[in-house]
Formats: sequence, C-alpha cells, structure tokens
Amino acid sequence: MGAGLVIFTAINIYKDNRDRKEKALGQHQSAMGVEPSQLKGSSETQGKSLEAADEVPNEKYPRDVLWAVALLILFIGFLKPLGAIVSMVLFMLILLWKFNPHQTRFNILYSALFPLGIYLLFEVWLRAGLPDGILGY
Repeated sequence: MGAGLVIFTAINIYKDNRDRKEKALGQHQSAMGVEPSQLKGSSETQGKSLEAADEVPNEKYPRDVLWAVALLILFIGFLKPLGAIVSMVLFMLILLWKFNPHQTRFNILYSALFPLGIYLLFEVWLRAGLPDGILGY
C-alpha cells in the first residue's frame, strides 16, 4: 500500500511539473507574440522555448510544499498524544484551510468524513487498530 502511494505521488508530481512547464511555455509564447502552431515545425525553437519555461519561477510552490511537510510532521507528532482520529481531523482542517480557503463547508465536511472512513477501514474492516489518544479514540 505504501509503495502504491509513493508511485502515485511520483506520477502526480511529474504531471504537475509537466503542466506547470506547459502553462509557463504558453504564457511565455503569448508574451512574445508567438503562436504555438509556429513552433511545431522547428525543434530548435521548441528547445529554446522549453528552456525559457524552466526559467519562469513559481515562488509559491516551494512554500506550499513546506507547509504540507510541516503539517505532516505536526500530524505525526500529535498522532499518539491526541489519537489518530483527532489528529486527522485537525490535520485535514488546517491543510484544507490553507490550500482550499474558499470552500469552508466542504473543508469541514471532508475533514470529518475522511477520518471516519479511515476509522471504518482500519478499526472495523481490517481490525488493525489506530493509536488511541486522550479522548480514547
């Protein structure tokens, strides 16, 4: 299961980077007044455009990654003291508040239903158990 998560995460990172480069390439081309159809025939022109796409900085991306990693570290740190369910609810609320700030009702609903699904999966169906916290669940 863990290997599958790593593989799917790597695939999504690859796709996100490819999409980011394509978007940057499109912005660069439109700023230069170049139509994408003009670039199809010349591999030399495409190579130069791709290099230009790599030069376009995305300043928010590293900050978002740091936010996600910091929240994940906090989640792991609070997993035993607070318990799995409470930690997951708090983790999801903060994560969704940061990355999806305009859909408060969805964020609250998802932050409650996702941990419930994890609880049902591990405690009820697999009988594997989750860390209990101060509230006993």
